[in-house]
Amino acid sequence: MATLRELQLSLREKIEEVRQRDELIDELEAELEQKDVLVNCLYSELDKYRSVVQHRVTYTVEEEVADGRQTPGCGTGSPGQVRGDRPKRQAISAEPADLQPLGDLKRSLVHVGKTQA
Repeated sequence: MATLRELQLSLREKIEEVRQRDELIDELEAELEQKDVLVNCLYSELDKYRSVVQHRVTYTVEEEVADGRQTPGCGTGSPGQVRGDRPKRQAISAEPADLQPLGDLKRSLVHVGKTQA
């Protein structure tokens, strides 16, 4: 049977092992949380890009059909090219597209002169 001193030494070693494992678990949990944030950010950006590319491809296909022409791979060309023209730039906005009609916006603006305060 082990002596009290041996049991105490063994207990200290086990406590140290548990402490080291807890530290490792904390580090891994922090790393996992960082990666979750990164994944969520990348999913958000991917959704934005998909909406732009989908809009661009739909626009190209509708334009080809309206012109009465069909090209091989209808609308599968590069998203920046429309009818062989130079590439057009597409902006990505996180703001909602349907805020207010333009007519209502003009009526709500009030002109204030420089002399008025």
